[in-house]
Amino acid sequence: MIVSTAPTSLRRRGSPLEAYRRLAKRFGHTKTAMVLFRRSVPVGDRFVSKISGGRHTLVGIVVPTLILLHTGRQSGKHYETPLMYLPLGNSFVIAGSNWGRTDHPAWSANLLAHPDATVVAAGQRIAVRARLVTPEERQELWPRLVETWPAFTTYAARASDREIRVFILERAQR
Repeated sequence: MIVSTAPTSLRRRGSPLEAYRRLAKRFGHTKTAMVLFRRSVPVGDRFVSKISGGRHTLVGIVVPTLILLHTGRQSGKHYETPLMYLPLGNSFVIAGSNWGRTDHPAWSANLLAHPDATVVAAGQRIAVRARLVTPEERQELWPRLVETWPAFTTYAARASDREIRVFILERAQR
């Protein structure tokens, strides 16, 4: 299982980092956060991941973050998308919240068309195969996603005309 690479002393309750995490999770609910971070955070995450050899991301100190390498459903181009994830054994759970926008994120349509992808997390490149969760899995996993990033409840309310897609990225045998 891959989880936060922050030192244990920084993950302690009461540490300055923990206070920052709580503040970021509260701010994540706001429309201001959506406007400010929708474009800037992915750029920062890709940059930090690249210079750290995939070991870190910009927001990785707040929530577990991976870089999803996927193929465009129409273009066939390769894309790198930073996403918050929930560790699930040797798999990763990701949600297509799109910051609560009314449309699904492009990467989720790409995974539906081309489920074979690669994840970069904690310095490891891992071949994965994506699949949508079943209704039963969603019932179990959604509360855990919300516990990791509480703003998912706000995003789901904003995107009320659609159900946020939740995927499990399982390690692939390639």
